[in-house]
Amino acid sequence: MEENKIQKNKLKKDNNSSKAQERLDLCLSAGNLAWWEMDVKTGKVIYNENKVKMLGYTVKDFKNVDYKAFTDIVHPDDYEKVMKAMEDHLEGKKDLYEVEYRIKTKKGNYKWFHDRGSIVKKNNKKEPLKVKGVVFDISDLKEKETNIRNINENLENIVKERTRELEESNKKLKNEINERKKADLYLERTKENLRNVIDSASELIISFDMNNRISIWNKTAENITGYKQIEVLNRSVNKLEVFNDAENVIEKIKLVCNKKNPSNLDIILNTKDHNKRIIRFSGTEINSQNNECVGALFVGTDITKDIDLHKKLLAGNSYLIIEKNKKSSMDLLTDLSINNYKGLIITRGNPNEIKRQIPQTKNIETVLLTREKNHELKNISNIKELKDKIKDFSIKNKKTIILLDGIHYLLSRFSFDEFIKTLYDINDIIAKNKAILFVRIDPSTMDSQQMAYIENELQILPSQKTDDIVIRDDIYDILKYIYEQNQNNAIVSVKKIMTKFNITYVTAASRIDSLNKKGLIFTKKQGKIRAVFLTEKGKKLLNKRLTA
Repeated sequence: MEENKIQKNKLKKDNNSSKAQERLDLCLSAGNLAWWEMDVKTGKVIYNENKVKMLGYTVKDFKNVDYKAFTDIVHPDDYEKVMKAMEDHLEGKKDLYEVEYRIKTKKGNYKWFHDRGSIVKKNNKKEPLKVKGVVFDISDLKEKETNIRNINENLENIVKERTRELEESNKKLKNEINERKKADLYLERTKENLRNVIDSASELIISFDMNNRISIWNKTAENITGYKQIEVLNRSVNKLEVFNDAENVIEKIKLVCNKKNPSNLDIILNTKDHNKRIIRFSGTEINSQNNECVGALFVGTDITKDIDLHKKLLAGNSYLIIEKNKKSSMDLLTDLSINNYKGLIITRGNPNEIKRQIPQTKNIETVLLTREKNHELKNISNIKELKDKIKDFSIKNKKTIILLDGIHYLLSRFSFDEFIKTLYDINDIIAKNKAILFVRIDPSTMDSQQMAYIENELQILPSQKTDDIVIRDDIYDILKYIYEQNQNNAIVSVKKIMTKFNITYVTAASRIDSLNKKGLIFTKKQGKIRAVFLTEKGKKLLNKRLTA
């Protein structure tokens, strides 16, 4: 009876234990968990079936197996880590056996497991006999970690890329700022250099905008007129006393902007000390990037001294100009036309070029030496017509000045005897009508005997006379040296003359001043150096002394 009762209790206890096991297995399965137990001596493993189910296997696939059946399907990269973790625990180096690893499923892919266990039984010698543990399927967690890591890496890459782009943009911006600063500095230096060049020029440099206001007024303009830049800049022409005829200046600005500017633009400036200066300008338009005229630039030289010298010319006289180029003789006639002379130019050349060289003014008439008729300019084809034109012009006008140019044409068409006889008659006409005649001759076009006839009939210009000039040999040597250097396009300075002739600065400066006062040289500022040049008068004196 008692035995039956015991038996019933045992069956009841086993039944309860079985139900508890079922409930445990159900919980483990629901939580992706499994338990295992390993005999350390034999290596045999018993386990909850969920351990293999999580991998897609059945219990039959792992029946009566040892731990090697499981370690053989651990990922090769994780195998050493797993074995080391168990070894460290069994040897007492670690309190727990705990490791994460990848293990192959039946389908051939891998899942992530988190394995954790510990020794639960030892022998009398404290040697481990049994190890129990729990394994977790953490594949979903690892996938999420991987996703999060990928997201973080992507974010980091995005941040790095944006940071790199920002750094590059900052670097580019910094470089652009530095380049802009360099460009601004260079532009400022260029402007300063340009101002220095303009202010260092020996010519007057003046610019006007389209409202006739002054935008440039260089140091030479200041020195000649006495008016400082601050007094004239950004002020309109017709509000400044410096211009003797403001309307005339405004008209010339328009001519320049309309590309109709003559080669010479003579303007009278009033100085602060109540004198007048005659400036011969050349004008050029200032264009914008759209090629629109935004102003006019005038560059000129003071010809007041030359005109004062020309006033010494005597009415009724004929003067010889010995020069190869016709420009200076045309300038001479233009200068005199400013002083109410009526001018006549008889010349030869391209009509358009001649019109460009001569100011378009009512005071000057131009006649061509040619047989060809011209619809804009009158022409003379023979000596009789030449004499009649000069006679008629001298009679009709009270203050008459005539330039006879192109003698080489007349000599090619007529004999020298015919020409010289005509010249005698013309000279008489000039004397009778108290006119002034200039005859320009290129000395290379006739022989010395022919030139002697002409020199006996005509007078030398006051500005070209050298008969009354006497210079010492030492000063002559300096004049000759200046000429030689000019011919070689070399700059001649006071210091260079000091070195060449072994003289002091004071002596060199004094001799240069002496030559300058005699009209034999002139000086011009080139950069920081005051360069010395020979005048035509100086060349003539030098040539005369060399051939004497």
